[in-house]
Amino acid sequence: MGSQPHGSTPAQLDTSRTSGSQRQLPPAPAIPLAHASPPDGSAPVAKPAVRVAIAPRRPTSATRPVGILRPHDPPEIYGVSISPSSAGAGAVVSGSVSTSSNVASVVASVAGITSGVPKVGVGQFAMSYQLPGVIPPFVKGSYTIVVIARNVDGVSTSRGVGFTLR
Repeated sequence: MGSQPHGSTPAQLDTSRTSGSQRQLPPAPAIPLAHASPPDGSAPVAKPAVRVAIAPRRPTSATRPVGILRPHDPPEIYGVSISPSSAGAGAVVSGSVSTSSNVASVVASVAGITSGVPKVGVGQFAMSYQLPGVIPPFVKGSYTIVVIARNVDGVSTSRGVGFTLR
């Protein structure tokens, strides 16, 4: 800035791409000088004040939001919920599964019985099931519902959630 008069700065260019063109930013304010007296009593020395500019981080092709995966990446299950976690005869049990975007299908399996879980959105699967009106005593107990998520290649991951049939 040797040729710039005090108090003025050159215009700054934003080099990020905005529809293929560059836009000019307003001039930055002059950097104020702080005057400090050295401890030995000599003449004050002018020091530039520190100024930090923070620009928002722009995503690059290498960064993706969490949960957005390529179709052939291994699938991920972020959460499984069953409500209520303990139910008796005639109750309606609802469940939801939150997965990465590349999950093509989800199934739930308990005690050898497997059922598909319908997709309700990208990475979101949900279903409800009404239990039978009569549950034999030998069937009552605690179970683990295993949720299996698969991508288009058939690569799978699973997670279990506890459920009590009373």
